[in-house]
Amino acid sequence: MVVPASHSKDNVYHDTIKAIKRSLASRGSSRHKLSVIEFSVIEQTPTGDILFKTTPYRWFMLLLFCLLIVNTLMAQVGFSAFVTQIRAAYGVEKWPVLLLITSPTILYAPITYVTTVLMADWKSHNLLKLAAIS
Repeated sequence: MVVPASHSKDNVYHDTIKAIKRSLASRGSSRHKLSVIEFSVIEQTPTGDILFKTTPYRWFMLLLFCLLIVNTLMAQVGFSAFVTQIRAAYGVEKWPVLLLITSPTILYAPITYVTTVLMADWKSHNLLKLAAIS
């Protein structure tokens, strides 16, 4: 799919940044500055391959997102009725049930980090072949 240059993702991104800067300037605000944080970097190797790298900001935001979701999920599960039924049926405490239910969310950040590193180092077709063999 070919996207016209005027509608490319980069142009829309830069147009949005310009609009925000104009908005801040039109109000006469000198206190607010707009900082752009890049979450990924795309580089080209000497052989012509495109290399996708992530920055520490991406991992910080992912970890923060996961912690907020785990916090919300633990509150929801803690007040749900089925936790009491699970505790009664299996004779366990509340914390093991909460950790078991929230474990996929807790493991999301480490698993995403490992898969991103593997995708960057092994290339996607090699990683998909390994997954198909497993």
